[in-house]
Parts: sequence; structure tokens; C-alpha cells
Amino acid sequence: MSSQNDTLPALPRGWNFVEKAIAVILTISSVFVLYNEVSIIAGILTSGYTSKDGSTYLQLLKMHHLPVLISLIGLFGGSLLFFNDKKGWLLSLIATAMFGAIFYLSSKSNAANNMLPFASFYKSYGVTSIICFVFSIILLWKPFRKKYRPTIKNWLWLAGTLTLLIIDKIIL
Repeated sequence: MSSQNDTLPALPRGWNFVEKAIAVILTISSVFVLYNEVSIIAGILTSGYTSKDGSTYLQLLKMHHLPVLISLIGLFGGSLLFFNDKKGWLLSLIATAMFGAIFYLSSKSNAANNMLPFASFYKSYGVTSIICFVFSIILLWKPFRKKYRPTIKNWLWLAGTLTLLIIDKIIL
């Protein structure tokens, strides 16, 4: 039985490099975000900050669960995309779109408050969100759709997942 990867058509010249570059950037970025989120959570838990300010573990989970989840999706998506896997392409689409949304919302809410430490740093999140949205758009271009041949079920799964994650971000 041949695997799905054996039947995938090749990307036109130059697009293979774009695919691999996006895969590597997404994987490395996801590891970086995951490391930062876990470091923040560990720092808060070990410092006793939650007990000092009255925060609960549920509030900590509420603030940090989505970046951790998106980082894991991006880590697996980027890795699988590098090896030409259709699931990796779908997960990469989800991760790049959600990273774009998270960075945009973070930039919008935090850059407006000049009293925050590193307020200008949050403005760079806007540029990062644009880059993530560009990666999402590139992954949706015809060469990738032609290569991975998404079905209606794939598109529904993608739309449903993005909708749930965006609702999660907005509500929580």
C-alpha cells in the first residue's frame, strides 16, 4: 500500500523552497513561543505570584492555554509540512492564522497602553501578525491546494477548528 505522500504532485520550481522555509520558520517560532509560555507559567508558579496577588490556577490556565496549544499545533504542523504531509499543511494553516490573530490582538490591546513596560515591544507584534497572515495566504495559494488536494471535509475541519480557536480567544 503506498502512502499519501507518494502520490502528491511536486510543487512548481521555487515553491518547494517556500514550503520548506515556512515549515522551518513555523517550527522554530512554535518552539520559541512554547518555551516562552512554559517559562512564564513556571516562573509564576515557582515565585508564588499566584498566591500573592490572589490569582488562581484557573486564571493562569485561561491566560496561557491558547498560546501553548497553538504552539503545539505549529510545532507538529511545521514538522509535518517539511515532510510533505497533508495534515501538516492543514495544521500549518491553522497555526499561522491563529498566531496572526493572537499577535494582532495582543498588539492592539497592549500597544495602546504606554504605561506597560516594553509597550513599544508590543507594537512589533503587529509586524509579526502580518508575517503570520502572509504565511497563511501563501499556504492557501493554488500550488499548495493543487499539491495537497484538500477535500470538502478538510476545508470544513479547517474552518471549524479556526472558528473554535477564535471563539476561545475572544471569549476567554
